[in-house]
This record gives sequence, structure tokens and C-alpha cells, in this order.
Amino acid sequence: MKKIKNKYSYVILLSILFTFILPILLKILKFINLYRVLYLFIILGILSIYIGYFIRKNGLKIYTIFILPVIYLISIFFFPIIGFVVFPKTYSVYFILFYLIVSFMALQGKNDDFDDQIIDSQIPVDGGIKDIDNG
Repeated sequence: MKKIKNKYSYVILLSILFTFILPILLKILKFINLYRVLYLFIILGILSIYIGYFIRKNGLKIYTIFILPVIYLISIFFFPIIGFVVFPKTYSVYFILFYLIVSFMALQGKNDDFDDQIIDSQIPVDGGIKDIDNG
């Protein structure tokens, strides 16, 4: 399989994989409804954190944060087999809002990598920072 070079395609592929395939896989493995909802909630929550971090780390556009919630919305409302596999449609709206908020929080989190790069790129000065006098 070719390596995915477009980072937006990577987010879309992950979202489709986890919102369409995971509920059907949980149904095939014959998990009871409570465990299906719980596992889907946890896994998609972790995925939304990862997507927020991925957007921040790679400098993607802010609208990328809406890809997971929109694909999840499409999977629940327009593909009834997935909607009935997991839980009623009314609960899905709350989960969509949760995934969006969690992704946004991960996007706005502290960027430790960026801070380390700034510190590493600075030139050390003996005796600290001093004013430069031309005279």
C-alpha cells in the first residue's frame, strides 16, 4: 500500500475507518450494547485527541477538526445499519459535540515540541543577555 502523503487524507481515512468499520466490528464480535457504546466512546475520544494533536503538530487548517464529527454524523444518520448497531441517533449528537470539543482542546494544548525548538535554536551568551552599544 502506498504511503499516504496528504495529511488531510490521513485524517479522513482514520475517521472513516473508525466511524464506519469499528461499530460493525463491535457488532460482529457480539459485544452487548453497553460495551459497544463504551468502547466506541473511548476509542473515538482517543482518536479525536490524536487528530487534534496531529492538526497542531502538522500545521493543518483549523477546519480539519470538523472531519471526524462530520464523518461520524454521516455514518450515524445516513447509514442506518451503523446507527442501529451502536445507539439511537439522539445520543449521537451529544457524542459529536464531545468529539469536537476534545479535538479542539487537544489542538489548543501546549505545544512542547515548538517550545523546545525555540530554546534549542537560541545561541547561548556568556553572562546573559546584554545591550549592544555602538559606542
